[in-house]
Amino acid sequence: MQSAMDTVNRAIYALESTIEGLQKERVELKIRLDNQGKQNQLVQDTLAKEDGAMTPDGEWKQAPHCDPLVIHAPGECQYCDKYAETRQKNRIIRHVNFTGHYDSDKTLCPSEYFRPAETIHLWHGNQPQEIGGQK
Repeated sequence: MQSAMDTVNRAIYALESTIEGLQKERVELKIRLDNQGKQNQLVQDTLAKEDGAMTPDGEWKQAPHCDPLVIHAPGECQYCDKYAETRQKNRIIRHVNFTGHYDSDKTLCPSEYFRPAETIHLWHGNQPQEIGGQK
């Protein structure tokens, strides 16, 4: 009877140790995720400032799409074409790809840093628009 109780106690201790270890890992993971989120926000803000979507003070500027980092190439979108002298020109000068373009000699589009254009364009407010309707 005593050896059965010893076995049960060892099993309980092992389970408690496992639970304690999992709780520690959960806390560590939460801290890592929080830090990653802060880092992602910093990267997004930096990209937005470089792309002209945000002022140096951190204020978002008016943008043609719901995602302010989405800028389509000239002639692809009537809304983005309204930013030809600012945002589109800035990307051309800085050798940054437009949303949905993948020229290997240019930097990745800032809106695609965290997700691909196919995902971005699932939201109607980010899709390129032709005069008179959706492209």
